[in-house]
Amino acid sequence: VGIIGGQSSGKSTLLNKMFGTRFDMMDSKTGRRQTTKGIWCGVAQGRSTLVLDVEGTDGREKEDQKAFEGKSALFCLALTDVMMVNLWMHEVGRFNAANRPLLKTVL
Repeated sequence: VGIIGGQSSGKSTLLNKMFGTRFDMMDSKTGRRQTTKGIWCGVAQGRSTLVLDVEGTDGREKEDQKAFEGKSALFCLALTDVMMVNLWMHEVGRFNAANRPLLKTVL
């Protein structure tokens, strides 16, 4: 199982809650910032399931990371049976949504 989506959209938190993994999560006291860098692997608690936490897209910390975003999303897609896409609710249906180019690469 893998997940892709925007930076600070709750991907690690969702995986931790669903699969009992222990990926680093954002701390509300330190503010919104990138916590996952690269691709992290974990094993679902009580199951023999590999869980991939992929670095968020469209972050402020990154300047020219579009190539990495596409490659990491395709890597995740190649390794997993299920890939979740975490989108902000207000981005669904918008033509110029933040992750639209990445979705075009994957789909």
